[in-house]
Amino acid sequence: MLIFDSIHEITDLHKEVGIVLGTFDGLHVGHKKLIEAHVEACKRLGVKSVVFTYSNHPRELTNPELKSLRLIAVEEKIQRIEELGVDYLVLIEFDETLMSTEAEDFVERYLIDGMDVRLISIGFDFKFGRRAAGNARLLKQLSKKYGYELFILDPVEIEGEKVSSSLIRKHLRHGEIREAERLLGRPYAVSGIIKKGKQLGRQLGYPTANFMISSQMTLIKPGVYVSETEYQGVRYHSLTNVGYNPTFNQHELSIETYILNFDKEIYGEMLTVFLVDRLRDEAHFNSIQELVEVIDADVERAKRFYFDHRPL
Repeated sequence: MLIFDSIHEITDLHKEVGIVLGTFDGLHVGHKKLIEAHVEACKRLGVKSVVFTYSNHPRELTNPELKSLRLIAVEEKIQRIEELGVDYLVLIEFDETLMSTEAEDFVERYLIDGMDVRLISIGFDFKFGRRAAGNARLLKQLSKKYGYELFILDPVEIEGEKVSSSLIRKHLRHGEIREAERLLGRPYAVSGIIKKGKQLGRQLGYPTANFMISSQMTLIKPGVYVSETEYQGVRYHSLTNVGYNPTFNQHELSIETYILNFDKEIYGEMLTVFLVDRLRDEAHFNSIQELVEVIDADVERAKRFYFDHRPL
């Protein structure tokens, strides 16, 4: 997959293409179904498949007071799009210029000029252009003018729930990690560079890998989670605390992961943590001994969960 950070780079290729449009925050099962259908349609038409999306979340600009929106880091977004067999990825920043571009101008300037567009694919609720005036109805009207096919994916439902990024965020904020996994089609993951902390976990007999959560990422309800941690392509069973560590008066939201049967020094390296089930709320303990006893119990509960549900 070739990646472009400017639409003008791909227009220089002068290819027959099909373009699928979307924010694709989270790459959930609905997004995956749309992109897979688009790739198959492009193969049928004999054209190159293009995903046109953003490196940031548009609402970071349109509603700057909103924080913690993103469900997926840019690096993971790229990886998951590539796994779907896409030929070209246009990954650009949603900026003031894009926000102020009239909807029909957006189609002409960003999608039509310089390319032979045979197909445009969108989800049923996709909006674009100034004041989000562009929609499926406008793209249908313009298809006659510009000569492309239009594919619109209907809402995707799982067990009566319409799959959406906003619903996944709601589940995560409520600690409903298994419900989020159902809509994502995979465990929710967070990644970060391991930093050297106060080594409190090591003193308690449970050395942890610690990293901060980006302020741009969706907030997860603080608590203790059964998890899987991936390091250098290998997954390990782990137990993860998301929160503020109230026993030690920590003020920044962080992730602390205790990896079972793991004794490597990994400061400064990248880890990805997959949250698979929620054990309990974060709590304040009156003594170190009380904290250690609860962690002991958490580890045993996690081991039973792995044995019953997620052997590696």
